[in-house]
Amino acid sequence: MSESFAIWYEPTVGNKELDVDLHVNLWKLPESNTNISRKTFGRFVDFGIRTTEAQYIKSLFIGIPLEYDVSKEKKNMKKKMMKMI
Repeated sequence: MSESFAIWYEPTVGNKELDVDLHVNLWKLPESNTNISRKTFGRFVDFGIRTTEAQYIKSLFIGIPLEYDVSKEKKNMKKKMMKMI
């Protein structure tokens, strides 16, 4: 598994290079429902992408280096569906 974020696009036409601004912000904010003396924080990442040439972007991809267990999700979905019956 990769340890890096990746962002790329598929152009609508050929190999057109675009003028794009990318901003990545790392946030460390105090959690709202915690005691101030404990100083617990939530950590967040947000991505900002800006271009004036969006019409030339067919698809935008963002790769995030996280492990994801699909089998767990399937089990959880099955449990939820069984409750609905």
